[in-house]
Formats: sequence, structure tokens, C-alpha cells
Amino acid sequence: MKELLIIPGIALLMLGFVVQLEGIAKQSSEKAIKFSQDMNNAMDCAFLGKPIRECSPNLMNRNFNKEVNQTQNILLNITSTLKSSS
Repeated sequence: MKELLIIPGIALLMLGFVVQLEGIAKQSSEKAIKFSQDMNNAMDCAFLGKPIRECSPNLMNRNFNKEVNQTQNILLNITSTLKSSS
């Protein structure tokens, strides 16, 4: 009987984690597209012998650490939730 109460709660927690992961994936994909555009511009600069910062000033400023850390935290939360429900 206890399981009937716990399972819906765990399902709701998992759904929350999935929604958070979706948000992180959207942020990451937008950053990845911008990074690839910057990379393409940098290749054009390199081909023309121009400084990369001239064509692609944001190339070195792209950082995915925030998204990686958020994803790791959510995965740890999922793991701990599953372990505590066992």
C-alpha cells in the first residue's frame, strides 16, 4: 500500500527533472549554434589571414560549464531519488 503512495511522488519528481533537463538542453543547443557560427566566421578569417578576434570576437567567450554543472546536479538528484525510493 505504501508503494502506491510513493510511486506517483517519484514520478512527479522525475517529470520535474526531465523538464529541467529540457531547459538545459535548449540553452546548450542555442549556445552550440552560436559557437558553430563563431567557428565558421573564425575559419573565414583564418583563410583570409585576418585576426580571428576581428571576425569572431565571442569565440573564446563561449563556456558550457554552467550547463554541464546543472546537468550533473540534476543527474545526481535523480540518482539519489531513485536510491531513496528503493
